[in-house]
Amino acid sequence: MEFLHMQNFGRHRLWSGVVTIALFSAGCTASQQTAPSPVATPSVSSPSPLPPPNVSATPPSPQASISPESAGKVTLADGRISFTLPAGFTPLTQEEIALKFPRTGNPPSHAYGNAERNVTIAVTFSQAKLTPAQLPELKAALRPQISKAVPNLEWIKDEIIPVNNTQWVHYEFVSQAIDTKVHNDAYFTSFDGRMMGFNFNSTVAKWDAAKDELMKTRDSIVIQ
Repeated sequence: MEFLHMQNFGRHRLWSGVVTIALFSAGCTASQQTAPSPVATPSVSSPSPLPPPNVSATPPSPQASISPESAGKVTLADGRISFTLPAGFTPLTQEEIALKFPRTGNPPSHAYGNAERNVTIAVTFSQAKLTPAQLPELKAALRPQISKAVPNLEWIKDEIIPVNNTQWVHYEFVSQAIDTKVHNDAYFTSFDGRMMGFNFNSTVAKWDAAKDELMKTRDSIVIQ
């Protein structure tokens, strides 16, 4: 886990916060190497004071429900967030989340995976304040910090895109794990004035086979 204090980049105001990145190699044993840990949502605080060190930076997770009648449709935050999982994906238990994110201070609030747990979708709700107008600033500020935190990172995309009338910061990159490369497709937006993130993740070897179904899930995300 890397703790990186944000600096002022040109016209970007200071983000006086911490970027937390969980890597597959962090805390991973040989028996876990087939199931990479997704990159967790970076935690970037607002200019307001940070919580005391012994106070969790993760707010209570909105309760999730999965509707069997809707072929894997997931609803969060009292139905205000919804998306549809790929066939065969099931929720990770809290024990599985703890195992896959052993050293991150902001683990995902919810995670879902295939049977082998080597393709996953993670959803994180952060206390970091973020408005839709700040998305360009977030995009410009986080990329250099991620590059610094993740050695030998291969950038694929760095952009802001719309998904069902919501604007998202989109980072796509490949990182090196213990004995394999991991493909991360991460999206960050504002929800109720705070940061929310989705990360679609798999080993590079699995990405081509999983990509179409993962992108169907991404395109199904609706925020009300």
